[in-house]
Amino acid sequence: MIALLICLLGLIVTDIRTACGGDWPNFLGPSQNGISPETGILTDWSDGNLPLVWTYDLDTSYGIGSVADGLYYQFDRVGDSERLICLDAATGKQQWKVDQPVVYQDMYGYNNGPRSSPTISGEHVFTYGVAGRLSCHDKKPAS
Repeated sequence: MIALLICLLGLIVTDIRTACGGDWPNFLGPSQNGISPETGILTDWSDGNLPLVWTYDLDTSYGIGSVADGLYYQFDRVGDSERLICLDAATGKQQWKVDQPVVYQDMYGYNNGPRSSPTISGEHVFTYGVAGRLSCHDKKPAS
């Protein structure tokens, strides 16, 4: 599943190693309609040679990541913590992460993870956790 996500992300930003694609700062993209304004995107996958750029193992989550300024942000749950991770979009190398404790049990046993995508605005990343906590994080926290 995450490999497909990364492949699709690679298509959205075309070949990120040679061209800088547009940002996808929130759920459904820059216009909130799921349509990428990018051009030159590979549309024929019939040869089976769609290049896999990188993968990253996620835990429980129901949201897709967001991209801005060459960074990829993903929000998931690991154990009793919700985790916001920031990865280099070109390499998949982790830049930073933030963990926040969460107490939530889905009463239907469906999914205990966040159901939202990180939203990027200016120099901040906003997350909305499964238990209703709205958080604001710096895009590039001080080291």
